[in-house]
Amino acid sequence: MIEDGLIQHEAFIRRYSGATMRSILKLFCVVVVAIASPTYAAELTEIAREGREKSSARVEPVRLNGSPALAVVFEGTKDLHYYASAQTAPAEGLELKVSAKADGLSFSSAIFPKPGIFYDPGQEKEVEVYVGTFEVYLPIINPPAGGTVQVQALVAGIACTSKVCLAPFEKTVPAQIDFAQAGTWRAVTSDLAGQRIAPTPAPAAGTAPASEVISTQPSESLGQLLAGWQELSNTQSASGQAIWYFLLALLAGLSINIMPCVLPVIPLIVMRLVSQTKEVPSRRIGLGLSFCGGIVLFFAAFAALSAIIKIATGSSLDLNSLYRNPTAVIVLFLLIVLFALVLMDVLTLSLPSSLAGRQGGGAGYAGSVAMGFFAGILSTPCSGAILGAVLVWAQTQPSAVSVTALILMGVGMAAPYAVLVSVPKLLSFVPKPGTWMEHFKKAG
Repeated sequence: MIEDGLIQHEAFIRRYSGATMRSILKLFCVVVVAIASPTYAAELTEIAREGREKSSARVEPVRLNGSPALAVVFEGTKDLHYYASAQTAPAEGLELKVSAKADGLSFSSAIFPKPGIFYDPGQEKEVEVYVGTFEVYLPIINPPAGGTVQVQALVAGIACTSKVCLAPFEKTVPAQIDFAQAGTWRAVTSDLAGQRIAPTPAPAAGTAPASEVISTQPSESLGQLLAGWQELSNTQSASGQAIWYFLLALLAGLSINIMPCVLPVIPLIVMRLVSQTKEVPSRRIGLGLSFCGGIVLFFAAFAALSAIIKIATGSSLDLNSLYRNPTAVIVLFLLIVLFALVLMDVLTLSLPSSLAGRQGGGAGYAGSVAMGFFAGILSTPCSGAILGAVLVWAQTQPSAVSVTALILMGVGMAAPYAVLVSVPKLLSFVPKPGTWMEHFKKAG
């Protein structure tokens, strides 16, 4: 009996061990097939982010109307959007652009989805945008019969929310495409979801019925400034545009002086410069011009930094990201405190002792230049919207134009100081701080 029981037990173990091994073998085969099969859940590349609003993109191969193509799949939140039309983008050339490059491959022009509609109060009209999750297709002209190819999708433009626009961007989205598996690629057609692919370029604003209205919130990002620049670009020649842009940069610099954290300190700065020259009045003009030179120097340094970042990384300097950086905020706060202590004569910006005698003491020309530089730094928290608008436009232009515009913005900010130091009596005409300054800031 015991022997029979052992035999039955051994048979039971063999039977179920075999079943278990067969199950494990099947599972192993499934895993191997899954690994060997083409998968195109490519890693997302972040394109833009503003707080909780963000948008990313990935590349996957598809069969568009039966032919090989790349799909650049955008995944984003419901407020951050891209501009669909060059005519309604905040500035020329900032509409969403998608292309691709790969060794041995050529691509047709991008096929965009039907845009949504966003009302932009800054331009006082409805504009066409892309938002949320959507796909842009790039037909492949000469697909190979097989093999793996490294491709790069190039995405450029500007992203905005209903409250702010970010700096222009140029992003690369990489992918590896296995053409031997082309028969398994996801199929898409021109009438996918009824409106997935726009068969023709989007019509001009106002010529087609509006689709879904995405947002009616105010766009405080670039405001009237870039809207005016866009109108000028449609009516002026290229050289004429540059002149108008430079004049607008000067006006933007002048307007910085009316901001709430700048206007109240103008009389303090001017009177300090004047008080330093009571014994030698002839030095007043020199010290005033040195102070103005410091302001221009700050904007020149800012322009140089922006150009270096763009050349070195291909990215644009984003003031919004800078102000969200805790280290940058702390450094800016400490510089503002230092500037306040200098204005109250608690600290003195002095030269090395070897040069102090040549400058007539620590409060000489170099000290005035340093004060002007700090004044430029002090202006950035209040002038973020204006400076950001100029910066967004400037980074879409050649480096020489960009640097010139930002320097002229510094000249515009410095001009009132030059006038007031030359004729201190004009200080009585400087507007007194009040609630009107907040209204001006919001309008800017």
